[in-house]
Amino acid sequence: MAGFRRGLVHLGWLAVLAAFSYVEAGPSKQAAMLVFGDSLSDVGNTFAATGGLVPSAKAGYWSARFTNSPGTWVDYISKSMLISSVASNRSGHNFAYGGATACAYPDSRRAMFPNAAQQYAAYKARRSEPIWWRTLKDKYAERFIVLWVGHNDFIEAVEGGALQTADDAVAFVERTVTCIVELVMQMVRDREPTIVVATLADLSYTPFGIETGQAEVLQVLVHAVNDNLAQTIEKLKPLAAPNTTLAVWDLGKATTDLLGNATRRAQLGFRFNDSCLQYKAGDSPLAGSTPIRNCTKPNDRPFYDLVHPSAKLHQEIAKTGQELFTQLGVAKPASSATGRKLREAMRAYRLSARSLAQASSKQRTLAQGAH
Repeated sequence: MAGFRRGLVHLGWLAVLAAFSYVEAGPSKQAAMLVFGDSLSDVGNTFAATGGLVPSAKAGYWSARFTNSPGTWVDYISKSMLISSVASNRSGHNFAYGGATACAYPDSRRAMFPNAAQQYAAYKARRSEPIWWRTLKDKYAERFIVLWVGHNDFIEAVEGGALQTADDAVAFVERTVTCIVELVMQMVRDREPTIVVATLADLSYTPFGIETGQAEVLQVLVHAVNDNLAQTIEKLKPLAAPNTTLAVWDLGKATTDLLGNATRRAQLGFRFNDSCLQYKAGDSPLAGSTPIRNCTKPNDRPFYDLVHPSAKLHQEIAKTGQELFTQLGVAKPASSATGRKLREAMRAYRLSARSLAQASSKQRTLAQGAH
């Protein structure tokens, strides 16, 4: 009889494992996050395109990201939510490249990396591949786009001396906004289900902005781009198809709130204002240069190098994304899904245990009758 009871317990836990296996084997609850942008969102494309030279692991960059461990906002949000965003060079759906721009700059060194429009064209080419497209649609519960680009356009303008006059500044703002909006309009025409357009991070707080003496100019122009971009996206919403959602992720405001308040910076543990990695004048991570200094505690700083956030700042950015994506209904927190699986498994176990208990009672009755 003891052996029989042990067998029942064993069968009960097999029911739990079977329930978990059933949940795991069913359709994925993950959402596919299609990302188009620059090094702030790149999870390995530029590294692959440069044969592992950029960003350099020897320089201290972590796992093909332009930051330290444990990665970018994409990595954080993929862990905290049921979201997948694998680099496109690995047949995934994150098309962001370090060095990418919103507009085309054919004479720039950044031209070697696909700009945002070229990234989207690469995605559309992938859509024409039946296996890739069918896998994307069948494997994931949802798909949504995040477009966060334009930072390198500012760096290009500052380094190239293209912001000398007020007319230069106005022309730059108009061109940058136009490039982003035209791409969004293409996505709308293609009836993408959800398109999240992120405003630009406030570059005035970066070591790049401070060291070049352009912090004030960058702040004014970034705010101008963000204001125009957000207003234009609002005007586009009524023109989108009924099954297309357009949303603005206000990372301009988010980064200003995080970095523009000394108390908030202290709460986040940002004890220093300089970057962790420091380069000689003219050198940059995009050129594969070796830094002249590295720090031991990169998350004590908001920036890992002149322009790239530390993993700690990326984590805070990811938190704002989690709130927005939850509101939009495009993805769910990973913890709730895990809890749901456990509840389903335990419910299956209780049902199995009840049936097994009834079988045990019947077995005892039969055994007593036999005596």
